[in-house]
Amino acid sequence: MEELFEIAYDDYNILICTYKDKLQSKFLNQALPQLKAIGTLSVGTDHIDVDFCKQNQIQVYNASKHLLCDAVADYSLALLLLAVRRLDLDMNIKSSDVTWHYLYNCKGYTLSSLQVGIVGLGKIGQAIAKRSIAFGSQVNYFSRVREIEIEQRMGLNYQPFSTLLSQSDVIIVSCSLNKQTYQLFNDSSFALMKRNAIFINVSRGGVCDHLALSKALDSQHLKYAFLDVTDPEPLPIHHPLNNNKNCFIFPHIATNVIDSRADIANNIITKLEANFSV
Repeated sequence: MEELFEIAYDDYNILICTYKDKLQSKFLNQALPQLKAIGTLSVGTDHIDVDFCKQNQIQVYNASKHLLCDAVADYSLALLLLAVRRLDLDMNIKSSDVTWHYLYNCKGYTLSSLQVGIVGLGKIGQAIAKRSIAFGSQVNYFSRVREIEIEQRMGLNYQPFSTLLSQSDVIIVSCSLNKQTYQLFNDSSFALMKRNAIFINVSRGGVCDHLALSKALDSQHLKYAFLDVTDPEPLPIHHPLNNNKNCFIFPHIATNVIDSRADIANNIITKLEANFSV
């Protein structure tokens, strides 16, 4: 980010950034008036002050959603399988003297026995649903706008948010971050979830109140949490979630596959080339 601040004073018309670069008004003010466009190597734009850009005629280009669907959906199912089949037990074997009797009693579940709840039925949510259905799970979803054609075509069940939380064995979050979804998962939300439910977040860290999640895990109301995203990233070293054995935190790598990253970069360059001389 320091490098971006340095070049903000130079004569650049186009800036390409990642989701980790926080382009707020303080920085963007320094880049005016020469800055004309921003290309972000992400689908989300919550790290950019989009309102400021609109007011100052700075065009913002983000990656097309379909480029990330397979990568994020595959990753989400990997986390789900990790949870329900207790694949984390590898760590127990390597780090402690665990008896086979103990391991035998750490039984998992088949995905076909679970109700999977998806929050956010965009392109990524649909791809997650498709994979979950292939494993035999019953898939329910909630989104701000009900997608009747999609649910009928895919065999999904729409449920109000509170109903989805109370009936799902697993909640997978794939919604975008905005004013309506900021800390959507809080004390009240976690209290509505099934006891021993699993919480998986592959969207943005800001949709979850992490202290509320920590309390839900500490009270053993929730069984596991798998977070590919946090707010901030990374969490402070002494944050209670970092010390919770039932919370697994990964470094925002759902889209970190070679073909997807290359496709995203090419997509942004193509959009910029179509509108500017680059």
